[in-house]
Amino acid sequence: MKAYRFANYVLLAAASGLPLVASSQPSTLSPEELVERAIGYHDPKNVWQDPHELRLEEKRPNGVVRNTRIVLNQRRAAMEMERELLDEETKQKVALWMSVVGERVDRKINGSRDVSEDDAERYRLGPDQGRSTRNYYAYLYGLPMKLKDPGTKLHSPVRTVAFDGKEALELRVTYSEEVGSDTWYFYFHPERFALIGYRFYHDESKNDGEYITLAGEMESPDGMRLPQVRTWYTHADDRLLGTDSIVSLSPLR
Repeated sequence: MKAYRFANYVLLAAASGLPLVASSQPSTLSPEELVERAIGYHDPKNVWQDPHELRLEEKRPNGVVRNTRIVLNQRRAAMEMERELLDEETKQKVALWMSVVGERVDRKINGSRDVSEDDAERYRLGPDQGRSTRNYYAYLYGLPMKLKDPGTKLHSPVRTVAFDGKEALELRVTYSEEVGSDTWYFYFHPERFALIGYRFYHDESKNDGEYITLAGEMESPDGMRLPQVRTWYTHADDRLLGTDSIVSLSPLR
């Protein structure tokens, strides 16, 4: 079993065959201290706000592999994305480009800005989708730095639990109404404070949402360390949703 469905994962007792639940213990760290230490590990030189280029390989269970180039500039709330994909219907390769700066979204397909509304919807290049894509990449690849954004609510206590078969510090996070309604749990190495996984629920009582395990690290030349491989699963049935890997990470001047 690659990952565990609950923060306090289920162990199988060899003798009785009965499930035992590993107990969780409160940590002496406050949520704010944990976030500061995690950011100190991942972004010791405070460079996340500067422009960075990420090249990603995004694999899906159906065999689709997307090669994506992302430039994120947090100071300008900006993203540029380039992606080549195989259109499932036409079996033709399609080159997509999108720029999002603040509220403005610009896009091209195969080098042309003449993009129909149907194609914009098909390839997720509409204005709302563009801003959503920008926010998606900025949030996930900006963790744990994004845990200091306005509207983020850090909950006590930090707990020592097991996640993905490893001891971890667990932090519960919710957001103010204008930011988001999901409940998140983040898992950190108990000594290095590196981020090792996270999960989110739309409705925790229904065990919906997804959990994500992290492996490896990619360090940029300016000293930022990001988790390299993200693997996504559903809570409900541990179904694999995809694996996203950072191929390169570089600052832009």
